[in-house]
Amino acid sequence: MARRARGARGAEAAARARGPGSAAGSAASDEIAAGRAAAGGPTTVRPPGGRVALWALAIALLAGGLYARSYHFDYTYLDDNLLISDDLPYLSDLGHLPRVFGRTFFCPQVSGEKYYWSLVTGSLVINAAMFGGRLTSYHATNVLLHALVSALCLLLLLRFGFALRLAVPGAAVFAVHPVLVGAVVWIPGRVYLMLGLFTIIALLGWLAWLERRRPLWLVVHLGGLAGALLCQEAAIVLPAALVLHDWLGVRPARPRRLGPLWVGWAAVLVGWFVLWQSVALSGTQKQAGAYLQAFFAHAAAPLVYLGKVVWPRSLSVLPILRDSQWLPGLVALLLVLVALWLVRPSERRWVVWGLAWFVIWIAPSLPVADFIIIESRIYVSFLGLLVAGLALVRGLGQRRLPQRWGPAFAPTAVLLVGLLAWLSWDLSAAYRDRDALTAQAVRTSPHSALAQGNRGMVLTLADDLVGAERHFRAAIALAPRLPLIRGNLGAVLLRRDRLDEAQRYLYGELSLNPGNAQAHYNLALLLQRRGQAERAVEHFELAADFNPSDVAALGELLKYYAARGDAVRAERYLRQMQALGVHFFQPPAER
Repeated sequence: MARRARGARGAEAAARARGPGSAAGSAASDEIAAGRAAAGGPTTVRPPGGRVALWALAIALLAGGLYARSYHFDYTYLDDNLLISDDLPYLSDLGHLPRVFGRTFFCPQVSGEKYYWSLVTGSLVINAAMFGGRLTSYHATNVLLHALVSALCLLLLLRFGFALRLAVPGAAVFAVHPVLVGAVVWIPGRVYLMLGLFTIIALLGWLAWLERRRPLWLVVHLGGLAGALLCQEAAIVLPAALVLHDWLGVRPARPRRLGPLWVGWAAVLVGWFVLWQSVALSGTQKQAGAYLQAFFAHAAAPLVYLGKVVWPRSLSVLPILRDSQWLPGLVALLLVLVALWLVRPSERRWVVWGLAWFVIWIAPSLPVADFIIIESRIYVSFLGLLVAGLALVRGLGQRRLPQRWGPAFAPTAVLLVGLLAWLSWDLSAAYRDRDALTAQAVRTSPHSALAQGNRGMVLTLADDLVGAERHFRAAIALAPRLPLIRGNLGAVLLRRDRLDEAQRYLYGELSLNPGNAQAHYNLALLLQRRGQAERAVEHFELAADFNPSDVAALGELLKYYAARGDAVRAERYLRQMQALGVHFFQPPAER
């Protein structure tokens, strides 16, 4: 018996020497992991690599199969048309790939805000250069990214010390959860997919560097942080989340030098800030007081997001706080607080850190939570909830009372994953085209000005001008200063020959958003109809200046100057149109 006991201690010591970031998979490994958890430390036994690889592949296939239907989805006209069809001349040139670091995500002339998400733009350039405007390639890329992130999620949970029998269901839930549907099937959701990819790379590199202290892993971590920042500025909170991880003592304290890590963080953050400031700061800076006021005014948003995670029913494609429920989130939080008293301090620290991760990553979006609390934003935050939930399950599983529930764990996990997958399949249909998305948006978020405005735009394209006018007016009543809506209403009124009203709304749009090229173009058409040709030309020129790809505005300018005999200006606009792929059998000036 004594020799057997020494053998058990030797196995545990060998497991301890392998490092703090692995997990248990076999029955023997689980016994060792349970013993270590009872002692207050993380599990450290690694499952066989081939077994992990097979489960990672299975999770990737689960995610890929669930969302394969999105390959045939059309434009939703929720930013995807601006990013792809309206910007296709730029995106289709692979030579523009190095230039993505010097431009904003949206073209300045079609967006009042400037976002510096250059790596995402680069991925769109690659799609367009290889496949043009065929949306199948863009959707397939999104699905492949989500499948990859889901597989890496499994590796991350194992590195965090969760047993394979917990990490697999956790990663499967990540792969199929309905709150993440928009990030996968909505093409602009790629921002969050790529942010998640680089964030997990940064976490894996950080864990490996803490364990092995090899410079290569520090480079991987810092590269992941830099990549995440170049996908979305919210990644600036990642170092704070990692500092909190150490401060909470989630891992056993051990002496180590963190100087290289701090220096690396400083270098990456300063380098990113210089790029961001030179390209996008002027379009995104806000008064600090207004930011903080909005931050605290929308402090209930994390509860709303939490409620959507634990009760993912009646989700909206364009949710807002006013039309969302916070009670499910509050109930879930209270249950978590009660469960914290039932688990050991080692698991309690994991739960606290997971919830903190969730809130920290949501915090940057709180100031705009009244406008939209789109669920795709919690793609990275969701990782924290997974950690917290699995830590609670592991902690409760160590108690005597629920041990008899063990045989029901696997069937329950399969049932949960299947139910979530069914809800995701159902919700993904709302993204199949612009009509489905906007109809679902106004039904589930009737007080959303964005939903009303987008529905009006879709009805305009369908020539339902009466319905479009109704939704545009509803949007203006909800958010009088929302860009584009007055301009769109002006365009509808112009088509209905209500010129006085149209002119008033077009001028109102330009007072709010002077760079709206479409509003300038529509106002020019209106002035043309009123016989004010010279004033019309001024707005055609502004439309072409703000949107150099506006072939219609360029064509009007070409006709105007060719008719006046101004060959120099006519030639300039002719060249611009030819550069955009428009060719004439006979130049207008020579007819």
